Amino acid sequence: MEDIDLKPILYEASTIDFNNNGLGALTEAMFSQVTEERNGIFELSVVYPMSGKLYDRISEHMLLKVKPNKVDDPHVFRIYSLQIDSIAQTVSIDASTKSNELVNNLVKDLAIEDTTPQVALDLMKQFLVLPTDYDFISDITSSNSTRWTNRNPLNCIVGEEGSLVDVFGGEIKRGNRTIWLYANRGVDNPNIIRHGKNLQGFTVEYSTKGMTTAILPYFNEKIEESSETQMVYGDIVYSQYANNYPFLYLVAMDYSSEEEVTNLATLNTKASQYFTEHNGIDTPSMSATVDMQDLSDSSEYKRFKSLENIQLCDTVTVYSKKHNVNLTAKVTKIIFDTLLEKNVSLELGSVRTSLTDSIKQGYTETIQDLQQNIYQTIETAANGKNRVFRGVEEPITGMIKNDVWYKPVNDGEIEMYVFDGATWNKEAYSADSLGGTVNFANINAINLNLDALTTATITGANMWLNLVTGELQFTNPTTGDVLMLNQGEIFFQNGDNTRHLRYSPQGLIMEPGAGNTGTALNTGFILVGPDGSNKYIDFLNSGLQTTQRIVGVNETVRIHTNKKVEFRKNVAFNGTDAYNPVRVSGMFIGDGTEGLWDGGDGVAVVEGYNMIDLRIRGVGVMQLYENGIACWGEMYMNGHTIWDESDLTLKTNVLPTTIDAIAETKKQKVIEFEWDKSNPHNEGKPEGTQFGLSAQHSGILQLTPEETGKGYMGVNLIKEIHLATLTNQKLIKRMEALELRVAELETKE
Repeated sequence: MEDIDLKPILYEASTIDFNNNGLGALTEAMFSQVTEERNGIFELSVVYPMSGKLYDRISEHMLLKVKPNKVDDPHVFRIYSLQIDSIAQTVSIDASTKSNELVNNLVKDLAIEDTTPQVALDLMKQFLVLPTDYDFISDITSSNSTRWTNRNPLNCIVGEEGSLVDVFGGEIKRGNRTIWLYANRGVDNPNIIRHGKNLQGFTVEYSTKGMTTAILPYFNEKIEESSETQMVYGDIVYSQYANNYPFLYLVAMDYSSEEEVTNLATLNTKASQYFTEHNGIDTPSMSATVDMQDLSDSSEYKRFKSLENIQLCDTVTVYSKKHNVNLTAKVTKIIFDTLLEKNVSLELGSVRTSLTDSIKQGYTETIQDLQQNIYQTIETAANGKNRVFRGVEEPITGMIKNDVWYKPVNDGEIEMYVFDGATWNKEAYSADSLGGTVNFANINAINLNLDALTTATITGANMWLNLVTGELQFTNPTTGDVLMLNQGEIFFQNGDNTRHLRYSPQGLIMEPGAGNTGTALNTGFILVGPDGSNKYIDFLNSGLQTTQRIVGVNETVRIHTNKKVEFRKNVAFNGTDAYNPVRVSGMFIGDGTEGLWDGGDGVAVVEGYNMIDLRIRGVGVMQLYENGIACWGEMYMNGHTIWDESDLTLKTNVLPTTIDAIAETKKQKVIEFEWDKSNPHNEGKPEGTQFGLSAQHSGILQLTPEETGKGYMGVNLIKEIHLATLTNQKLIKRMEALELRVAELETKE
């Protein structure tokens, strides 16, 4: 029975809920591949027969959901092209990521000043012409500036000069409703793509175009007491690899726009950092295209199926001894077959190779190898069918299965290879005069020296060691759990789930591996106490003594310490989404001596998606909104005042007011009323007759619902005070004028 999860699922163009099978799966699909490039295209291609049951339903703008790679959740693509082939009786479907619909939105004009990408993304969303339900997230912490004018949000993030990727660097990842900007999307993947194993074929391109190994810095210096400038040249700055090439790749570099460059000394200081800030510009660029054979197709490597999850932006190693290729590069493009659920092709870029430090030597040796006149002899084997090859160069023509090749190496040593029908496999190695094959099945070796053993694979009942790749594996024969050590990193495997332990400058990092996506406890350390129930972590001093402990008992976590506990970063309690936040109840505030804590009801509860609701023993006290505070009961200031900032130095365009204070005050309506208890908004408000102002009659001081954020109008009491002050001033002025008039009249009498 076919796995529906591997087939594209068709949805109507207007669909917003994809937690179902829509119109159905394209189960008859003949071809389905997702192509994703680093900071580039993200597209789906499908070939579907006209005889398919859903052929008549397929049209432009409809949506297809499919798994885009091995680890991510299904992604939604929108159809933008259909090509019907009447001869082949098929339709070819091209669809792009649903997130491309953001190109139909616009940021009119937005300046980003010395801030982080996350703040820039929040501002971008706020200033979009059309509202969007997409979220934008970044983990980059550096600050910079840019400006966007009449630009769609995708190009604000990547693809144009001044985009966040252009200014900050980084790598994007697109989800169905979220776009992430990561400093590094991928990881250093431990997999080695090897010729004859999981590497089917590859091409490597080497280029010196655009390479720079030396710069001549300069800037235009303003001549004092003149509007003219003069060009000032600094010292030539050389790359550490400048002498590796037959000539310099010299470029003049203008530093006139750099604010810190004001004279010759600052010019040379700034220019000296060029090759540090432009890593890789002084080495040849390389790109590679790799055709992969998924390791899961090989029974020999089935144990590593969970590790064969090479993803976009991962850094991987491609190794082929036969072709003298050993390069490490970032994956810049992946073609993923959704029907077979495997990577079929990778493109790599920004390659780091052994040529970096010895490029001249590498090319010289290659040329010498090609020019060697290698003598090779060919003999007929005793069976009369196979042949025996002797010589340094690998035989490439005329072989059949079980042919033998003896290859001289070093001083008198010989390697023996047997042809399996596709490749030569090393079968035996002899030192000095030893030739042929040695069978150790019945040999008991004592004081065996394996110092020269460099390429072997050692396999036991429950262990496996590869001396070439540095991979070591232990298997629990009872549970089947696997511990793998791969090039300095540790993998723990249980079934199809893995966890990854690796070193970083910040400390050891435990992170989820393949099969752990979406698992709640996929990275945790669990330390079980002596009673078998408590879970704890101890922090020890140099004397291995501690009173500092984090203890988990049932569903409670307690921190025990004789020192204070500090959170130097934000502490976030995150729910599943903005409308279903985490509820924090039973929060202890104070030292327990003032009746704030009764051990049951709690002191503070966080509720809603736009407010904080503070309660004592379940009774509402105060609600904190983005633009206001709602209180139940009296507010006691304990002798302190409520004030706003009135310093003239904080204000501009200061003018006498033109407001007719007396007229505005006369508009005010003071009323007696009772709160409408049928309205849930009035929960907790006092009973009985109340006395106050009507917001609907507050004139220019009335606040709109948009300003309050609660949907009801209110009165700005600070401005009411200002109005009362102004009204009093006007009345005092009138009273003083009347007093003068009365005095004048009394004098005339």
